[in-house]
Parts: sequence; C-alpha cells; structure tokens
Amino acid sequence: MKTWEEYIEEELSKYIKFDDLMFSNSSQSSKKFPKILYISTSIIERNKNNLLIVFPELKQYTNLFLLFHIIYRIDSNEFSKEYDPTKFKKDDLLKCGNSVARFDRIEKNKSGKELIWIENANGMMYGVPIDLAPVFQHTSTKKKLSKYEKFYKEFKKQEKERRQHSEDQLVMKLKNLRTHTHETICIIASQNELIEFFQKNKMNGYELTELFYVSRLDKSGKIISVTKGKLEGKPEIIISTSLYSAIEAIETGLEINKVILPIYNLNKFQSELDAFDEILNFNIEILCLCGMEMTPYLEQLEMREFPVWEWNKQLTLSLFQNKEERALHEIQDNYVNRVEHYIQCQNNSLETALKELFYLNRYLDEYTGKLVEVYSFLYKKTYEFLNKVSPINFKEIVTVKKSLEYYYEMVIQYQLLLSESQNDSFRNAFEAIADLYSRKSIIDKMLKLEEYLLNISRKKVCIVMKKSKFCYEAEEYLLKRINIKKFYSVNIMNYKEFLAEKNNFYDLVIITGWFGEKKMRSIINAYNSSELIILLYEIEDKWRKAHEYQWTRHEIQNNNDILLSDITGISNTKNINTPVNTEVENSSFGDFDDYIGEYIFSKYARSDYNNENDEESVDAIPIKFHDDSYGFFKETHKMIVINELFNENGSINNKETKNVYSGDFIVMRETAKDILRDLADEILNKNDMGRLREKASEWHMILKVQMDDNVFSDVYKRLYEMGCHVSKLTVRNWINNTDMITPQKLEHVEIILALAKNSYGLKRAKEIFEAGKQVKRAHIKAGKILTKLLKVKLRNVLNDIDLEYIDLDEKVEFEIENIGTVRLLLIEEVFESKKISKTILNKLLDDWRR
Repeated sequence: MKTWEEYIEEELSKYIKFDDLMFSNSSQSSKKFPKILYISTSIIERNKNNLLIVFPELKQYTNLFLLFHIIYRIDSNEFSKEYDPTKFKKDDLLKCGNSVARFDRIEKNKSGKELIWIENANGMMYGVPIDLAPVFQHTSTKKKLSKYEKFYKEFKKQEKERRQHSEDQLVMKLKNLRTHTHETICIIASQNELIEFFQKNKMNGYELTELFYVSRLDKSGKIISVTKGKLEGKPEIIISTSLYSAIEAIETGLEINKVILPIYNLNKFQSELDAFDEILNFNIEILCLCGMEMTPYLEQLEMREFPVWEWNKQLTLSLFQNKEERALHEIQDNYVNRVEHYIQCQNNSLETALKELFYLNRYLDEYTGKLVEVYSFLYKKTYEFLNKVSPINFKEIVTVKKSLEYYYEMVIQYQLLLSESQNDSFRNAFEAIADLYSRKSIIDKMLKLEEYLLNISRKKVCIVMKKSKFCYEAEEYLLKRINIKKFYSVNIMNYKEFLAEKNNFYDLVIITGWFGEKKMRSIINAYNSSELIILLYEIEDKWRKAHEYQWTRHEIQNNNDILLSDITGISNTKNINTPVNTEVENSSFGDFDDYIGEYIFSKYARSDYNNENDEESVDAIPIKFHDDSYGFFKETHKMIVINELFNENGSINNKETKNVYSGDFIVMRETAKDILRDLADEILNKNDMGRLREKASEWHMILKVQMDDNVFSDVYKRLYEMGCHVSKLTVRNWINNTDMITPQKLEHVEIILALAKNSYGLKRAKEIFEAGKQVKRAHIKAGKILTKLLKVKLRNVLNDIDLEYIDLDEKVEFEIENIGTVRLLLIEEVFESKKISKTILNKLLDDWRR
C-alpha cells in the first residue's frame, strides 16, 4: 500500500515537463505553476467523473488552475483535434498568420517528401513541406489572396519562431492547435475578470491569447471571440457568466465536453440549480471549485452525490515536504502554519445592555411605535460601542446623555403597557448604555489594540473592522495616539475591502470583532496572513463558538479516502484541521446582526397596520441592503438587476422581488418629483387631458380646508362616522402627502367630498376619482419611460465605476441627466413577507444607524 507521500512523488514525476512553464504578468516576476494544481489535475483525471475540489482559498488559485487544467488536457490529447491537412479540399482558403492562400493539393516531390501546394495572388504555386509548415487555418474570409511576398514573409516569420522555440514543444503545440480542437471547456465565471486574465498575462513569453482560442457566450448562447482578429474553428475555452447561457450554447450544437464552475456566491449558485441539473442531464462532466469558507453551505452538491476532494492541512503540508517550488507559497504556507489568537475583552455594561436588549427583542411585535423607536436608539448605540476601537469624544457623551433622558421619559410614559420584567429590562439597558457613554467608560478593545501595535515587531499589519465609519475613527485616533505609520505599514479597512484584496499579504491581521457567521468564515479562510488576532467581547466569543460548532456540523464531507483508496489503496489521509470547540454554552444570546432585520422591520410591520378594512395595508417582502438602507417591496415589483452589466456586453435585467437574492446588485431611480410630474403632465397634455390633475386634486383641497378649521381628531371622527373606516395613519397620509393623487376607493372620495357644506354628490365624486386614475396612469407611464431611459444611459455611467474601489457599505449615488438621482445597492438579505402600510411600499428607508 502506498503512502500519500509516495503517491505525490510518483505523480509529480509525471508532470516534470510542466515545470518549464513560466507564468507572468506586467506587475510580477515569472512563477511556476504550484504543485497543488498538478496533484489536483491528477485527482480529476483519475476520477473521470463529476467532482468538487476544495482549495484552501479559491480566489488565488482559480485562474491558474483553469489555465493549467486546459494545458494538461490539450497536451494529453483529451481534446479531439480537427487539424488534418489530408482532408483539405481543392480551393479551400487557408490562413498563415495574416496572409491568405488557396489550397491546391498534397503530393510528394521527387525526393519522396510530402508537400502542401498552395496558390498565391500572383498565380504562383508554392510547395510547403508538411513537417515544416505552420498549422494552416481554414478561413471563410472575403479578403483577397495575398501576394507571394506577404505569404513568404509570414511563413519565414513562423518558421523562425519555431526554430527559436524548438525546445519549448509544449508551448508550440498549444500555439499550433489553438483553433483546431473539436470540443470546448465552458468556464462559468466573471467574463471581465477571466478575459482580462487571458489578455494581460503571458506564459513563456507568449501572450495567453496567442496560445489559446478564447471566446465568451452572450445571453442567447452565441459565441463571441475575445482574441484579436477573426479566427476560425472551435474555441478551446468559452467563458460564460451563467449556466443558462451554457445550456443555450449546448442546445445550438456546441460540443462542450466539460463545465467548470468556481463557486464564489452561494446565492447565485442556488439560483441556478435548475440549470445545473439540466447540464447534469446532458451527461456533461461538471467540475466545481470552492474555497474552505464555502464548504458548510454546499449541501446541494452533497445531495447530488458529488465526490469531494478537499485540500486539508495535512495534504497541503505534504506538498512542502516534497520540496514544492513555492509559487503562490503565501496562501499555502499561511494555510498550514497560521496561528490564530482569540483575545478576550471585558466590559460588563456592554454585556448587560446586550442581554437586556435580546430579552426585549422577544416583545417587539407588541410595542407601540414610540417604544420601538426607543429600542432602536438603544440598539444603535450598543452596536456602535461593540465595534469601537477609538475613544468616545465629549460631544458624543453629551449627545447620548440627552437622548437617553428623552427616551427614558418616553418609556415612563408607556410603562403601563409593559410587564414588570420588561420595565426592569428597559431600565437596566438605559443604565448600562449610560455607563458605556460616560467619561469613566473603558473601551477594552481599544486598549488591547494599542498594546499589540506598540509591542509587535511585524512590518506589515492589517486592521479589519466591520464598517468604514469605524475605520475612519480608528485611523484618526491611532495616528494621533501612537503615530502607527511611523513605525510600520498599517492598513485599516472594512471586511469587504479586506476580502476584495487578491495579492496583498500581511505579517499580522487584527480583526476587531466577530462580524457574523458567513463574514467571519470568509475572513478566517482568506489566508493572506500567517498570524490572526481576533478581539472579542464575551458575547462575541459565544457567537464564535456557536458558529464554529455549526460549521463542523454542516461541513460537507470529503471523499479523500475513498477517491485515493480506489486508485492507490491509500487510506491514511485523515483531515487534521484544527479541532473546533464543540462545547457551545447554551444561551439565549443570538448573533447581534441576526436581530437587525427583526427590529428595523418590526417598526413598520406593527399590528395597527393589520386592519382588514384598511385599504392601505399590503403584504411586502423586506429587503436589507449593504449600505444599511432597507425597504418593503411588493412581490411582483420589478427591480433593475445589473449583475451581468459588470461583464462585457452584459445585459440589464428586470427581476420581480420574489426572484432577487442576497448578493444581487440593483439600481433604484430616485427621480426628482418635478421630473416625474413634468413628464406625466406632458403625457396628459398630448392626450388633451391637461386639466385632469387639477380636477383630481379637489378631494385633497377639501381635506386641507377642513384641517384649517378643525383638529385632526375631529376630522377623522367625522370621516369614520360617515363610513370611511381606515386607519388614522391613512388619513394623515391623505392630508400631508402632497404627492398623493387619489384614494384607492371611490366611496372614500365620495365621503371626503361630503365633508363640504355643499355636497358635490356621487356624479362629481366619480369624475374626480376617474381623473385621479388617469393621472396615476400618466405617472406610471412616465416612470416606465424614465426606467427605459435609465437603462440606455446606465451602461455608460457604470463603465466609470470600479466596484473594487467602491464601498457599497456606504451610500452610492450618482446623477443622470433628465432622470435625477440613481442609487447603486447590493442586497444583503431578503426576509419573509410582512404586512405593512402601502405608504412605504417600494421605497428606500434610511433611518437605521443614521
């Protein structure tokens, strides 16, 4: 029975010729392919079936793995080759470099050497020895035949190149066969990123686009070349942004023999599971790739019986023991050798505040709007303190003290609505938060951070925080306090910026809290540092243990032993990853972020909206965005989704709310009211309805007159007694909302008109109501026109936006002429439907954490 180490030695010996391949781009020196890719390819080839490969971290490996896997398949003749000069037909047009010639025949000369005879524009026949000739390409070009001189120049150029690279046979093989393969590999990935990779990188001095015929798929499955010039033949590599495009291509007859799917976004993967299953039904081999951070969430692959090869620490470490050349060594070295320190920070008042807030959270649905407002304030201030690593200034202490006094009086006012235990919890929370925002307050995370920064000897340090706001505060303080940048390189960034970095490595990374389950798993598995310090309050440490326990429970099971024992008899590849503490303390404390959606939405989804007679109550889907805005959207509301727009020639899609997912990029038009109104009036005027807006507003004028002479309670009482059984909130909206065109029901318009001394009567009410409906239609039409105009202009605007340098945790807005303000949003989470007031439907709300 072979050991794993013996197996590696044996396999690596088969890949020696690939050691001559040197990969480079303009910003880095040449590197060899890491041996982890050699062994991964070996496992794939031996398995000959669908497979998931789990790398230590995916983003550093993806492109190089895709490149190496394709090189290996071409070299191993696993791509069927189409090139055969003996099948050329008389008068076929052939290309040699940039020259065009006509094929005539193949025959032997007097010496018995086989020649390809071609005709040039001069009418000359020229015989090229088959064993010396470059690989001719079939072409359907309409260009005229080239003169002999041009053909001869191209031929000599390629012949010279062939002599210069005579020892580099593998590279020449790739170059000669780039348009002569029969099958295609389809890679489902970001087109922009992967196309840029092939266009900007070289191998052994050649641009990758000289060695590979690379194309992309559009939405309909049409193949579009991304290499220079017009090329003939089938591409070796096709890049698609979605599995759906791959299906379209397969159904049009493209022979795809393998689909490679790097899984970065769980929601996107889940949204395409039906397409995934359809490709499985085509009996096309699927190779999935992911990083360690994704494995707890891929049970869908496990359900489909995908074998899993996982590069655990023992297996990866063994590559170093076999003297692997250290290409991409930082990731692999950090993976097997990294040290993680969890530093406990103390603050009893913070623990008390959190404990009481989690208790009060149980009763949110029962609270009035004012009590929810109180809870919201307490929650925000606790959240801010939890993430602080800079001192609280005097101005903030004074502001918070005044707010606490104001909100405590509010609780006193409503204390009879609360149980004794709820009153006690509110009081304890107020006292704890008052202590947090006082002069005697101690921010233990700040002290621990200062201590490490003053005593460490590392040269390059990264401090990762949850939000940009906290980063700015911390950087300003640390620069003043200890002049951090004088002694060593310190970068302070939010977690998204940290995860977006691809080639930046640190001696030490300090994480200033526990940012939630998926965020922390991604951060911990980024492996761009050999040492990780995580500062945690006691409650955060409980969340950590709970999450790590969940990760181990739901970790997708690898098939390393099975895959290897079937091939070699090896059975000693047990995973020796660092054991996780499964002794999770039973606690009612939940992850802090898990509660955000609950209470910001409960502020609007209260029982006073759930009146069956209130025509303004609707069911809506709550959505939270990364910039902390949120909203309630009707299930069938059309959203402008631009995920594909960041890929070359990608499309803009309209998706109903029920079909959007976490991770989707959407654009919302916040058109200035006068732009929308002016366009609607223009539509009305074109249809001879210019005076309808004035007629439609008569009901509103009557309400305004009534409010001039009466208090609101009297007006509401009269309406209610006359049969208008809607909520007070609805009537207030009728009165105060100047954009309100008409109530939803004719009977309500009739009752409002009846408030006037000289009643207008039912006939007049019908006229006003119908006028309002026409104005509404004009507004809807105007909105659609603006949305179409937005789509036309959006591509040019977004071409100037690089998402890697935009902080989508902050508000991102831009102005578009004749449209107004447009907002770019990234969906963080989609919640279950709730009943809300129609007045806030399909709108962005921004009051959380502002």
